Amino acid sequence: MSDSAKQVLVSVGLAAVVLFLFSFLNKEKDNTNKNGKKKYNIPEADPTALEGNPQALDAYDALCAYIEAYNDGQDAKFLQAMNDEFKKEMGLCVYENADGSISVEDLKGNEILFSQQMS
Repeated sequence: MSDSAKQVLVSVGLAAVVLFLFSFLNKEKDNTNKNGKKKYNIPEADPTALEGNPQALDAYDALCAYIEAYNDGQDAKFLQAMNDEFKKEMGLCVYENADGSISVEDLKGNEILFSQQMS
């Protein structure tokens, strides 16, 4: 192997190590929104399982929209307006629970979906 090939391999290796360390150091920053609160994970859902239940599909859409707005750092007034729209349009309500989860319930109080905060 020539000296220039060795130099290229060493340079690529050092760049990979620096990128790895940089991503590791910024990982905690990625878990908080611009208000300093922990972000929520958008739960994985099987589309075929949701297709058979229109209320679950609406709940998943509402949960994803709420989490995206929350993670983007939207204020409580915006989130409440969004929740009021969910109530009118879909008959669903999104709640932040004391245990650090978000629940989607119908207007009768039956929980349909939930998501945990990032740890």
